[in-house]
Amino acid sequence: MRTSYEVIDALRKRGDHKCEHCGANISSIEHSLSLGLVNSLRKFATAIKKKKINEAHLQKECGLSFTEHNNFQKLGYFGLVAKKKGKSGYWVLTRNGGAFLRNELAISKNVRTFRDFKIDESEKTVKIRDFYNDVYTDDYWQTTFEMRIEQGKLL
Repeated sequence: MRTSYEVIDALRKRGDHKCEHCGANISSIEHSLSLGLVNSLRKFATAIKKKKINEAHLQKECGLSFTEHNNFQKLGYFGLVAKKKGKSGYWVLTRNGGAFLRNELAISKNVRTFRDFKIDESEKTVKIRDFYNDVYTDDYWQTTFEMRIEQGKLL
């Protein structure tokens, strides 16, 4: 039996973008980590750093613009943030998100999703410093985002 991803790939190779049985869209979407997304991540990290707890409500506490708010969930596809379970509108910074902000972790530049699930990622990786053309030193990233997360609290 073929997996759903194999079926989707077979249909796409034929040029179909709709399921032959139910008519549902079967297109996957590619997302790139952009400077705008990285700036949203920095705003979010600043908000949780002020609270000293690893959670923040996007609309009430982060100061995100309309566009930043609407695209914020894409950071989850890269493993940098996650929805807070049981608290609507709240998000948390992942360990990978913290490491990325400290310029300690390279992540995939592009990911491909299907119905909000990551199904593929590019081999090309980026670090946060790549987005700012050496405007900031490594020391800036280390000290500005030096927080460590343990059991939901910032250390």
